[in-house]
Amino acid sequence: MKMKIRDIIMLLVVCAVSSCQDPTTPEPKKGEPGGEVQFGASLQTIATRTSYGDAVTESGVETCFPIYWVNGDSITIASPQCASGRNVGKYCATVSGTQQNYADALTRTGDVGVQWGQTTTADFYAVYPSQRVYDVQDDGVRMKLHMPRTQYLEITSWTDGGEQKLQPDPDGCFLYAVTEDAPNDGSEVNLRFHPLSTAIRFRLTGPGVNESVGVGKVILHAPTDVKIAGDFWVDFSTGTPTVEAASTASNEVTMVSSYTASHGYLFYETYGNEWADLTAFIIPQENLTINENWYIEVVLNNGATFRKSLAGAATSDGSNVLKPGMLHRLPAMPALKEAGEWDPENWMENVQRSVYLSEISIPGSWNSLNQQFQNDVASLSGAEVIAAQYAAGARAFHIDTRWRSNNDPSTSDTYLLESNYPTASEVTLSFANGKDNATNNAGVNGPRLMKSSSETFESVLSAVTSCVKSEEYMMLVCTFAHDSYEPDGSSWIKAISEICSANSLVGDARTLSPNSVVGDVLGKVFVIVATEDPLADLQSQLPTNSKCFFSNMPLTLSSAQYADGFTYNTDELYVRSAGTTLSTGLTSNNHHAQITSNTSSGISTSSRGYAPTVAQRTTMGDNILDWSQTNYNTNRYEHNSWIYLGLGGYQVSNEDADAVSGSYTSLGQTLHTWIDNRVTNMKARPKDGETGFYPVGLVLMNFFTNDDTKAVAANILNLNNRYVKAYDPYYVDPNEQGVDLGDYSSGMSEGGDAWTIVK
Repeated sequence: MKMKIRDIIMLLVVCAVSSCQDPTTPEPKKGEPGGEVQFGASLQTIATRTSYGDAVTESGVETCFPIYWVNGDSITIASPQCASGRNVGKYCATVSGTQQNYADALTRTGDVGVQWGQTTTADFYAVYPSQRVYDVQDDGVRMKLHMPRTQYLEITSWTDGGEQKLQPDPDGCFLYAVTEDAPNDGSEVNLRFHPLSTAIRFRLTGPGVNESVGVGKVILHAPTDVKIAGDFWVDFSTGTPTVEAASTASNEVTMVSSYTASHGYLFYETYGNEWADLTAFIIPQENLTINENWYIEVVLNNGATFRKSLAGAATSDGSNVLKPGMLHRLPAMPALKEAGEWDPENWMENVQRSVYLSEISIPGSWNSLNQQFQNDVASLSGAEVIAAQYAAGARAFHIDTRWRSNNDPSTSDTYLLESNYPTASEVTLSFANGKDNATNNAGVNGPRLMKSSSETFESVLSAVTSCVKSEEYMMLVCTFAHDSYEPDGSSWIKAISEICSANSLVGDARTLSPNSVVGDVLGKVFVIVATEDPLADLQSQLPTNSKCFFSNMPLTLSSAQYADGFTYNTDELYVRSAGTTLSTGLTSNNHHAQITSNTSSGISTSSRGYAPTVAQRTTMGDNILDWSQTNYNTNRYEHNSWIYLGLGGYQVSNEDADAVSGSYTSLGQTLHTWIDNRVTNMKARPKDGETGFYPVGLVLMNFFTNDDTKAVAANILNLNNRYVKAYDPYYVDPNEQGVDLGDYSSGMSEGGDAWTIVK
């Protein structure tokens, strides 16, 4: 059996430390009470059983599947006759070869191991894997075990002949040993292990040549009253294990294929009739019979769901009875269908719940409510614009905030004198929509205000949060518009925080960490406030107990940002709680620019900062995505960094920041082509300059509802179809921690000889 990397590393370290410890007191002599029991371990040959080696076949029929010990395999051993308080111990196996069905040694992992008691003989009960033994009672006679409800199948290889080899999850492969009446004569107690878990093996086949289908998860469903995963008790009192499933156990086992950089994804790109054998471990039970209420469900990465009834499905021995401790092969499943494309209106609902937030690629709109940057803003309300962008696939939005007058001045010269500028009580936070007929100036050519007819930021936030569904989450980035009026005694940052606090659908950023996954944030919109000044300079101004993130992502850029290799901004995402600014542990690899140079070199404007060239912007974006590619193509990757690419804006021609006519469209198209080329160059099995998959984060674009932009957005959101959670050896199964992985069931369907399309 093959352990997960995290278990091997941790157990080897513990084994090494414990085995090197010098005893503080002399060890009792062999055969005396208190003496350490010496153990050996071997795997017994059984014709059909769970395993990890390639199947052994005779006359074309699978007869057995070899099991091998691996360094670090962990075992719990108990004995009711051994010394009280010293009759349960944990051990790890040591082997000298890669294909051994016996262990060279078992080494205790604690300060003390199992010790002999007063009796001349003792019974010993042992279970692998130790990390799934949750309780030991009655001096070791009863053990509480946990069969994982979510089992991760690692792709170990794929062949030109079409086979994708999957290794089952070792945490579900329970083995047991019962050794009775072992003499206390100083000799080694040999633990002879047998399979305990029942295993079900079946074959999935891809759709065929030149068709693509990515398998997100495969679910084995038993009848509702049949418990096959979760907690169960094993009683060894009779010498033969008796199993009883707990009432809280589940009738489902979910299998997820882990991504590996060297082997790709399960059935993502089909270069022929690819196939794979999947193995699900279930709680062993006597007289467990497959009938019409058992079925297999396959959920593709794009959310399409297929179901096949197991009615009449005989197992490998010709019966339909699942015998404990044995492996049963079901008939091959029908070939899967072509995946198709995600519906942009519900794509976020189909993202796997166990994916880190840093791994999601989210298309969205830049300056979402500004008629110069987005279509139809002039003729639609803010809520209508947000709804249209949402329907096109946007799950991230950008609001460039600006104050509005509560009452417009009666004459154009009312605000000429600073003494007449509106106070904090005379303005309400709104947003910039870019047209002169919608704005006032505070003084001649002074900082700008929106007119009183402009919608409030509160109404815009409500328009965004009203779109979020219970099975998805969204993001909102807020900036403060160039040349905007900021009244004394007020702050746009404080106003955003207060408005967000009053909206129950705004998620509390203070609850998030690098380990947060999609299942943690469903039904919420998270708000990032992009500050112009470094957060260290804003400590006293940031509002306390805010639900927002704060990050220094200024619109007013410096030419220094584009020198020395175009280093993108890496900034921590902060939250504010109890008067203290705290790091969430998350950083943001980010870049945006409201203005871009229309010349061959960057422009330092008089009022809006540096305008980088298009080449500078794409180079900075390339640096960010190169980082992502490198990071996510490693086994132990960082997931504490979010990516943010603001690809909107317009071009200017001189230091006065004059706009170039039509540049909103042309710049958008140029930047959209750039990101689309990066995204479409990703392949499951890259060659000839192609790359593997990696997330591109939040991508905000001009004219989001245009057909060409929607096509780019579809390619971005489809990365979540193609990019499944990368293999993380330290990953903790969220389903075992109470995170809902999603229920795609919608009632039983007749299976017949083909898949039934459920969703």
